[in-house]
Amino acid sequence: MLTLIFLSLFDGGLDSNIIYPVLILLVFASIYLLNKYKVIFKIDFRHPFFWFLLFLGWAGISIFWSINPYRTLVEFLEISCYGLVFFLTVQQDEDNLFSIGRMVFLLGIFIGLFGIAQYLFLDTGRIRATFSNSNPLGIFLAMIFLLGWGFYLRSPSKKIFLGSLIILIALALTGSRGSFISLFIALPLIFWGFKRKQLIKPIQITVTCIIVALLITQGIMLVAPYLQDAIGTGHQLSIFLTRPESFIASSGVGRFAYWNVGGQLALNEPLQGYGLGTFYLAYPLEHAGDNWYARFAHNHYIQTASELGVLGLIFLGGFLFSFLKTGYNKLQKKEYPPFFPGIIAASVAFLIHIGVDFSWNFPGTAVVFFALVGAVVGGKKVSFKSLLPFKRFSIHIFLILILLLTLWKGSANIFYHQAIQLDLAGNVSEAARVYSRVNSFFPINPMAYSFEGRNYFILGLEKGDRELIEKAIRTSQKAVSISPVDGNLHNNLGRLYREIGDLEQAEYHFLLALEYAIFRLDVFLDLGVLYMNQGNFEKAEMVLQEGVSRIDIAIRKTGSEEEKEQKINQAVNLHLLLARIYADNNEQQLVEDHLEEARILNPQHPGVKDFFENEE
Repeated sequence: MLTLIFLSLFDGGLDSNIIYPVLILLVFASIYLLNKYKVIFKIDFRHPFFWFLLFLGWAGISIFWSINPYRTLVEFLEISCYGLVFFLTVQQDEDNLFSIGRMVFLLGIFIGLFGIAQYLFLDTGRIRATFSNSNPLGIFLAMIFLLGWGFYLRSPSKKIFLGSLIILIALALTGSRGSFISLFIALPLIFWGFKRKQLIKPIQITVTCIIVALLITQGIMLVAPYLQDAIGTGHQLSIFLTRPESFIASSGVGRFAYWNVGGQLALNEPLQGYGLGTFYLAYPLEHAGDNWYARFAHNHYIQTASELGVLGLIFLGGFLFSFLKTGYNKLQKKEYPPFFPGIIAASVAFLIHIGVDFSWNFPGTAVVFFALVGAVVGGKKVSFKSLLPFKRFSIHIFLILILLLTLWKGSANIFYHQAIQLDLAGNVSEAARVYSRVNSFFPINPMAYSFEGRNYFILGLEKGDRELIEKAIRTSQKAVSISPVDGNLHNNLGRLYREIGDLEQAEYHFLLALEYAIFRLDVFLDLGVLYMNQGNFEKAEMVLQEGVSRIDIAIRKTGSEEEKEQKINQAVNLHLLLARIYADNNEQQLVEDHLEEARILNPQHPGVKDFFENEE
């Protein structure tokens, strides 16, 4: 229960450090459970946990062929967290499952209220509440609604109705189309078990709840701008929910682009894939040259095929099929408590949603699904013939391994961030020393090697120490060897080669950076400057023009205001460099065009100000 609360309340999103203390908590809870209750752990190929263990094991060993073992370890630990939630939930009886479900429902109400308050008093955009992204929040709320509403239809209560209404209103305010679609596709499952003549009332009250929720949502949208002293009458509900301007232009076309790339990657490495968690790095290998790029495939089944190959997809499919079959068997035999149909509906909604979004990679949402899976398999135990017995000793060994990996990764994170803080404080020498210690202790983080190499290079230049400069190159090469298709790492290495005058190697790594870093404007700048310094203005123009063509999408894909400002300044520099080339060629109109574009982007940029002040 604490896991569900921590990950949902404290930004259990992408790369959140909260996962590590939670994982440690789960390991100790599992060890305690195994020892206190002498759990007999016997499963066969029909049990979901058998397939999950195969999937987890295959995902773990993919670190040996992964194009970035660091990312593979991070996501392996996330999946281990999911597995332990599943394992612990399976062991609970129906009374405990009911208590857990009630607490999760209350958690959903709290998060829903928090999101509604955000919309009313802070911002009339899509709510995120305690999450860092609206879409995972949407499916989280959809699952909680189905869980609570399924129980309400069998055991009516004003409190559950009111709570469900709050959750549904918050879901509408997320603006998550995928969550709405998943909810309505899975919704009929909550009526399972009602006879035909009994269905009219549950359907009527469900429709009533949805209509009331939408009406209240529209009212909130009308009131919110006035509460925020804004001008206007609020968003129209239909426009807010459908966002028609982006349905085809971005969400639809974009997803097809991601899925196409994922499918091509799966065909490239059909057996083993590129390694767990590496979709975003492998993406440029099949990039179609369009304006689309995503960290995740927005379809976890395609992403699994690209990262773990056909075997990974089979193991994942076996897990999901055996789980759904177990749930179906219980429904057929009517061996289930009142909350069971809601659990099935919520689980199905999640499985639909990961076909169009990245909720699997969002621990705050995914752990709820795995708790639901455990609730389906647990409670009244399903009888299986034991084909694969596990000794408690072997389970302890596995748990200790997960614990050690978590402590290893978590400790490395702490030291790594210490080094970054030293860097930001300008203590280059001490930062280099800490990076070195981190890399000796945790030798699979390519960015730590790249930063260490950069710092050695700075120190080498300051001291005129050739050995330090050579060490900087070797360390940066190590970063590239760990993650060979990371454009950022190649660009960093190219800069070092450029500084020492090895222009051939600099060009080689800049070109690789150009191939692997699709929308990084600094890559185009670095290569363009290299060609300009060599007097190869024709190549420089081509590279810089290509960079200019990607300015809009690069700026749109920024994750923070600081990053956006950095991208804008890089874009300005692209235009200024092109203006310089055209000035040398006496192409005055092109000079003026690029200077005007630069001025529009950032009129306060020193290069822009100098030009226009001179003009005056």
